[in-house]
Amino acid sequence: MYPSIPAFLHRDFRKIFNISITAAYWDRLFGFDIVKFDEQVVKSRDGESMEDAVRRQYGEDGVSIILKILNWEGACILKEPTDGVQLDYDT
Repeated sequence: MYPSIPAFLHRDFRKIFNISITAAYWDRLFGFDIVKFDEQVVKSRDGESMEDAVRRQYGEDGVSIILKILNWEGACILKEPTDGVQLDYDT
């Protein structure tokens, strides 16, 4: 079980993406649903990594906050990439 996301991550996420992470993308049982976030908000193009799509649309600050969330203890539903999902972890 994952506690509520830290206030500083929530604040920075809202500032960059203009939405609340807890509204639809944070689950107390599973953490950050990055796949749902990509499908509904980022909408990566075919052949484009989510990281590149976030960088194109939201800049380095967008990439930075996503990586901070993913690197926060157990904050992601997806522990490893699966078929058809490309995640870049360049930290």
